[in-house]
Amino acid sequence: MENIWKLLLFIGQLQVLVLADIKYKLCIAQRMAKFNQKDSCDQLRDNVHSGVECVIAKDRLECLHLLNEGSADFTVLHPEELVVANQMGIPLRVTHELQKFKNVPNVDYSVIY
Repeated sequence: MENIWKLLLFIGQLQVLVLADIKYKLCIAQRMAKFNQKDSCDQLRDNVHSGVECVIAKDRLECLHLLNEGSADFTVLHPEELVVANQMGIPLRVTHELQKFKNVPNVDYSVIY
């Protein structure tokens, strides 16, 4: 599960203007946070230039609720969770799609624009 952080590489590709003390909140499901994500969350928090901090939720459905109420700014979702968000009436904007590569050396995930 350490590959889950490779999913978060898109953070580096987000073209976000970070103003003053504004930190964007990334929601991560708790079960994903158990796999050394805490270290990565700490690195995001400690890096003054990251502009991103972690919000830990019990699961991705809670991440959807946190997005909807404004307690989180973005997250990583699977297609079925996008369907649930649509059925719940939660407005989401998909900015990137991650594609998993099999049998490609040195590449696990890549951002599709």
